[in-house]
Amino acid sequence: MSKRDLFKLVVIDDDLPIREELKRFNWDSLDIEFAGEAENGYTGLNLCRKERPDIIFLDIIMPVMDGLEMLKFIKDELPESQVVILTCHKDYKYMREALKMGVSDYILKTNLEDEEIISVIKRVKENLLNFRSESKKDDIKNKLKSSTVFREFLTTNQDIPINNLPPLKFPCIPIIILTNIPTFTSKIYNYLFESEFNKYHWFILDTSRTVMIIEDYTPAEYKKNIGILYKNISEILEHASLFIIQGKISQNHYELRYSYNIAKTCEKLIFYKEDGGIIDYDSKTFNQLNENMQNDLKSKISLALKSNLPFEKFIKEDFYNWAKNNYIDPCKLKSLIFLILEEWTGKDLDKNNEIFISFMETNCLTLGEFINIILERLSPYVKKQSYRPEVRQAISLIKELMHKPITLSKIANEVGLSPNYLNKLFIDETGMSFKEYLLEQRLNKAKKLLNDTSYKVYEIAEMVGIPNYRYFSFLFKNKTGYSPKEYATISLKEGTNYEVY
Repeated sequence: MSKRDLFKLVVIDDDLPIREELKRFNWDSLDIEFAGEAENGYTGLNLCRKERPDIIFLDIIMPVMDGLEMLKFIKDELPESQVVILTCHKDYKYMREALKMGVSDYILKTNLEDEEIISVIKRVKENLLNFRSESKKDDIKNKLKSSTVFREFLTTNQDIPINNLPPLKFPCIPIIILTNIPTFTSKIYNYLFESEFNKYHWFILDTSRTVMIIEDYTPAEYKKNIGILYKNISEILEHASLFIIQGKISQNHYELRYSYNIAKTCEKLIFYKEDGGIIDYDSKTFNQLNENMQNDLKSKISLALKSNLPFEKFIKEDFYNWAKNNYIDPCKLKSLIFLILEEWTGKDLDKNNEIFISFMETNCLTLGEFINIILERLSPYVKKQSYRPEVRQAISLIKELMHKPITLSKIANEVGLSPNYLNKLFIDETGMSFKEYLLEQRLNKAKKLLNDTSYKVYEIAEMVGIPNYRYFSFLFKNKTGYSPKEYATISLKEGTNYEVY
């Protein structure tokens, strides 16, 4: 049992032999921590204020301040503490007065035997547990009441009058306590109720998030407390990752709401901090996804295909490291999965497929979770849809070199096959000859580029590797039934993206 779970006990008696005898008692066997001793009521009261004991063994007749006088302070300042009077027969008159003041029990100094102490401690501990149980029920009711009001105020746009909110000691900072294992939220809940942090307003937002408002902010005290909070909850959660996201310092309720919303938007920043940590609202923001990053990713895919690297290994190592190094927005990262799968399988994806819809709707807290979801949900699809490695490699080269002249012989040489055999593989795998597949890919790319009105038709022809404008127009109309200009006009007007068949 940790020290935090033990009941604290102090002894206040002017009789040194009594104090020594009680100090030697085996308190550990009763889950009691001996927290100190004092020889009179004055020093005893200071000791109690410092240690806040659960159980006080108190003599009645003492110098400076007697037990009855001290008892008045104890009942006001430490109402939960259980007081056990240490008395002699001649103290009976005082003892009766003490009982009226609500002491829990008494022990005769003439009968200070182990059995008597154990018996009294059992009764006192039962009182403590009952008191705490009732007190906790009241705390829970009050906490639920205040948390409901603050939840509505912070998380909705409801116009709640400030007078209806529980009072706060400004300046305040809202924090979001977040764990990657939802089932551990109850552990956080129990800890907060039993800890010093229960004095603050806090509420469970959902299965992963708890919101707390740290009041009466001072930099040094806040830094110390947030460190304690993180350390203690981390110990409770064991192997789970813990994140604490800090909002801005707030001077009033409306700044508090704004600060909470800022902290909420910063949740995405934990994506790359898989081991947990404390995140400030002005932490480093994500990099913008650019063309160079995408080209680098395509190169890595091409290299992986050439070396016959398994998809799972590519995702767990190459893609994982690429993502960490580029530090882009998780939403943008998720959208790159379509690029990866199209490059890897050599096929255009149907984004309306239930597999992809489900994948895109899944929220991942960290990059590690994201990688696991890819492997769990998309690896089977990749295995089922992928062409043979040689064909995938050839398709990757076609996409990479599309703006240049491409021949079957050149691509066959790159993948280490004879032209005839590669062409046969294309027919077997795609249902088209190499030449037919190449033309389809060029025209499909042209179709996409025609949706961008900033390009001229002759520029698009060059970009897809058919620099002869007239020949390009002939091929395009032969396949689609429209000239490039007609297609661009219809596509722009109807927002249609026609496939080439």
